[in-house]
Amino acid sequence: MARTTNYILNSEDLSFAREFVLKQVRKEGGFAEEEGLSNAFDDMSELVNQLRSRRRPEQSSSEFGDCLRVFNEHPRHQGIVGKLRNAIRVRRYRKTHGSRRSTDKTITISHESWALLKTVVKHGQARTLSEAILALDVPEEVQHKMRAEFSRLRLQS
Repeated sequence: MARTTNYILNSEDLSFAREFVLKQVRKEGGFAEEEGLSNAFDDMSELVNQLRSRRRPEQSSSEFGDCLRVFNEHPRHQGIVGKLRNAIRVRRYRKTHGSRRSTDKTITISHESWALLKTVVKHGQARTLSEAILALDVPEEVQHKMRAEFSRLRLQS
């Protein structure tokens, strides 16, 4: 396990960390003429390969932390360890809790319904669109029809 400032990376997180660092460096303009950064990245890649082949796990992971420190201390990439820590936290959360598909997050409504919801929000009966949807009085027969349709769709999938 590699230790970043106060966060421990498991061996399975190291390849993710390497890819994350590469993505961040490319976003900031690449390695340019920074020999120290490119050497640190090469070392990270080599250490990930060593960990995959089960050679020197403890020593490799501490060296990986040193490579991360090189990036974090560079003026252009300061804070990369904090970003990595957050990305790993999100990644672990999604692994344990599942990631919602985009279809689970979006709804499709007609223009008329959209106008009605915006009016409810505009006139102060709700602060958000979610509150406006919850505040609607849906007739019982429409609710029954919606539940039946939802059940049918759930059985199909």
